[in-house]
Amino acid sequence: MMARLLIQISFIFIPFISHFAHAADPLIVHVFVALADNKHQGIVPVPAALGDGDNPAKNLYWGAAYGMKTFFGKKSPAWKLEYCRSAVSESVLERCVFSARNSPSAYLIADAYRGRKIDKAMADFMHSAAGKLPLDESNSRHQPAIHIQASNSATLSIYVGHNGLMDAPLQPIARTFPTGIAQERQAVVLACKSQMYFADYLNRSGAQSLVLTYDFMAPEAYVVEGIVEGRRHNETAEQIRIRAAKAYAKYQKISEKSARRMFGAPKL
Repeated sequence: MMARLLIQISFIFIPFISHFAHAADPLIVHVFVALADNKHQGIVPVPAALGDGDNPAKNLYWGAAYGMKTFFGKKSPAWKLEYCRSAVSESVLERCVFSARNSPSAYLIADAYRGRKIDKAMADFMHSAAGKLPLDESNSRHQPAIHIQASNSATLSIYVGHNGLMDAPLQPIARTFPTGIAQERQAVVLACKSQMYFADYLNRSGAQSLVLTYDFMAPEAYVVEGIVEGRRHNETAEQIRIRAAKAYAKYQKISEKSARRMFGAPKL
């Protein structure tokens, strides 16, 4: 199969396969990025360019140094950018597809949601976590051609951005969050105090909460990289939380002990 992948990336992912028992199956990660938006989100204001929710190119969570597109496309030695396409939908301003440079194979699809559509980003993430958001990303013109298909949802769903459930005007979106049956699909929420706001909803969705947060934090791409690398190498949930904490401590220049508390990782 690997020989075929060198010529053409083309597969259909079956989401009910055990993630840990079948390491050869490509890991599919879907990241939902709510672009930082000074005007439409209850965030501490950032510089205008970083907080323009209609401009992914310079946005704090996308085009800035530690944004998803820049970090995974230029700074991460483990990942490479395959391609991006713009105007995916009225809500999604840009989608980028990344692939792991080395085995085990993995693909990461990141969507940049318009800042004012943060409610849509959260709802789509929750539907993905529940296994109710099919993923089909194809590009026959790319070399090699890429066809990534998950009939229900990606293996691992990640939300990145402001915790919209902390804003009263956005809280009604939680009424649309789906319920589901217990499954092996996993979810991550990189937003301030996400354990308090998302844990119950994720439990009802049937997803496993892999990494949630316990304090105010900066949801930047180096944490995503640490989590995905741990998941790609079939590490335990505790090991993955430690990876997240180490990455956060490194880039935020705080103690690892403090960072571990942030992600509920085992104490030193």
